[in-house]
Amino acid sequence: MWPSSSRGIQALLVACVASIALPGYSRSQTPAADPVDRLKQVLQSQGEVAERDRSTKECLEGLKTLAQLRRALSLGEWRDRNPESTYGAVDLANRAIVAERFHKTFREVFARHEATSAVIAIGMLADMAVTARKGGDSVAYLRPFTSDLTELIRNSPPKVEAAAARTLGLIEPDVSVAVPALAVLLQSTDPNLRCAAAEGLYEVLQASARMASPNGSAAAVVGKNATVQAACTILPVVGRGLADWHVEVRRRCVATVGAAAAILGKIIPEPIPSIENDGADSASHIHTEREMVRPLALALRDQGPAVTKALRDGDTEVRLLAQGALEELAAARVRWLRHGGTALSGDDPLLQGLTAALPVLGEATHDPDLRVRRAALDVLAVLGPASSPAMPALTQALSDSDRFVRWSAVRTIGAIGSPAARAALPGLTMLLEDEDLDVRKAAADAIKRLNPAASGNSPGGTRTSSNTRTALPALIRSVRAADPEMRVAAIQTLRGMGNDMKPAVPAMREALADSDARVRQAAAEALGALGPLARDAADELRTAMSDSSPDVREAAGEALLNVLRPAGQK
Repeated sequence: MWPSSSRGIQALLVACVASIALPGYSRSQTPAADPVDRLKQVLQSQGEVAERDRSTKECLEGLKTLAQLRRALSLGEWRDRNPESTYGAVDLANRAIVAERFHKTFREVFARHEATSAVIAIGMLADMAVTARKGGDSVAYLRPFTSDLTELIRNSPPKVEAAAARTLGLIEPDVSVAVPALAVLLQSTDPNLRCAAAEGLYEVLQASARMASPNGSAAAVVGKNATVQAACTILPVVGRGLADWHVEVRRRCVATVGAAAAILGKIIPEPIPSIENDGADSASHIHTEREMVRPLALALRDQGPAVTKALRDGDTEVRLLAQGALEELAAARVRWLRHGGTALSGDDPLLQGLTAALPVLGEATHDPDLRVRRAALDVLAVLGPASSPAMPALTQALSDSDRFVRWSAVRTIGAIGSPAARAALPGLTMLLEDEDLDVRKAAADAIKRLNPAASGNSPGGTRTSSNTRTALPALIRSVRAADPEMRVAAIQTLRGMGNDMKPAVPAMREALADSDARVRQAAAEALGALGPLARDAADELRTAMSDSSPDVREAAGEALLNVLRPAGQK
């Protein structure tokens, strides 16, 4: 039974008061009666090992209250991080004594079945875990509380259950014990308990992620396997929470899916040299690495429909978190493909789930909330060419009222590349005269990338598509733009159009006298690329050979050789 009594909290408050420094001492003084401060002094000392052990045990005898045990256990002066050091073994054994007494005292508090006392005790655990983590210390000494907290989740008043659920993940618990208890709580009729369970599951996942590492050491492999197993256990549980009627539960659950996707990206190793050059051993190594993390990739893929549904959630925050989860998943896919190289590009377990979300992501580019529109474009940009089915939505986004949305849409269209994105060229052409400079520059760059001559997809590299040629007038006007960076971008784009840039020669001749050396150099290089078709610019190129900039002079000299060569000669 859990009576409604204040005796437990009174007892804890008395214990806490007992650990406060006695009056009459300044902050810089050490109270003689405080066993924790005496213990701290002993741990700071540099005496003989046997004397340290004796003095430490003497101090431990003076620890009487829960607050004192907590402070003693959390001291940063313990040398047990390295058991092989001079004091390491002694401190490891003595700290274990404190932990055992601490654990026993906590269990006594829980055994009182007083809700307020239990909540305060659980709060102490949470504070200790957070403090240790911030200091880079292990919380392994708190892990034995896993069974206590899970028992409280099953057989306690709601406020105790909620506190236990939230703290469970902080102590890096045994996943096989913690997750089933939290899964049951996630089915509670009390939305506050479901929120606490979802928060606990998120923390359990984050705790498991701290054990993971992308390197190939034996310890890293063990930690990576444990992390994958934990995530695969948690994902189906939080997946069910994505359909919860309570918005906070949905938010926490979709955030956990996003965290799992981020973990997948983290534990995929950095790309190695192409397996075509490294032989069978490399291929075997990549296969082994992929098989280690594949269960997590498949578990995330299975959550794709639920996350896609969350993209249409009535709550903006849920929609944003769902987009964030998909962006993390898309980034993990990029790393997966890069790690495998071209020979294993067909092994793409995440693609199906991501492409299934494309129609809804396309809708999101027109969401009333600006943040949602921007986030949707971020996902599509990471997907790159796989986003091509969303081209109609991206083309519409080019006329968005927000400049960042327009810029993101341009960037994404450029990432998709030819030929799928060429339908967007009219919209990109309009943006060459956008009010925002970054948008104009991005549009020029995207047009250049979509030009088949520039990409090498055009025979001889000299002709462009009719859609690309529609941008010619706007690009010529951009050569005379006020900003020099825009002028350079426009010239470089025209250069990629091959022979079709001939109408821009007059503008290029003017650009050879530009006040900015970068513009003059770009113009000379573009005219040189056009060859004999730019012969009208020979006089200006001769003048440029005396330019104050050595780069301009060099570019002008090379260009003049090209424009003066006989027609038809290469």
